[in-house]
Amino acid sequence: MVQRSLLGTIAVACAMLAMPSSSKAGLLIGSLPFAGFGVTGDGSSTPTDIFSVAVFSDVATLTSGPGQTDYAPIPIGTDYGPSTVTVATIGAGGGFSISNAVWGSFTATSGSLTHSTVGLGHFVNIYLLGTYVPGPGLPGFSDTPASVSITFDQSARGSTFSEAIDLVSPPAPNTSVPEPSSCALLGLGSLVLVGYRRLRRRNA
Repeated sequence: MVQRSLLGTIAVACAMLAMPSSSKAGLLIGSLPFAGFGVTGDGSSTPTDIFSVAVFSDVATLTSGPGQTDYAPIPIGTDYGPSTVTVATIGAGGGFSISNAVWGSFTATSGSLTHSTVGLGHFVNIYLLGTYVPGPGLPGFSDTPASVSITFDQSARGSTFSEAIDLVSPPAPNTSVPEPSSCALLGLGSLVLVGYRRLRRRNA
């Protein structure tokens, strides 16, 4: 009788081990948009030049639209707290992180920055790579590689800042426009190459 009971226990244990584990967490897939509120550059909400700002910050980072796919449960208007980006340390993530106790957090580990001017607007585009750590509101998921694209916009009159953030996992490719100085160098290099080829043809 004891033997049968022991064999039954072993059989149940083996069956449980053979079953796929429901505790295995998967990676998050999807995207989540944010907007920064109370945005300042170097502590001022009215900077003279967005391109010279050393530290961008906001007082609140709120979800500004519905999350996609695995981020869909996160309500619009969810506060992920204040955020800061230090331009000098963008390569190491710029110190950027956002967090919500229920839905999780993102911390940047590397990144890049570009400047652009379109019409009368001035933009600073920041691309960050890091990890999104899901909170209890997203059960069944594990720490996930993600990217964050941030655009700081200075109005034509230079009186206000706006901030748009897009979090994507798996990481989205960096599609930022190169800085004007990089474009100028690229154009200069092309001109030099064309001139060199013409000179070789003449000498030949």
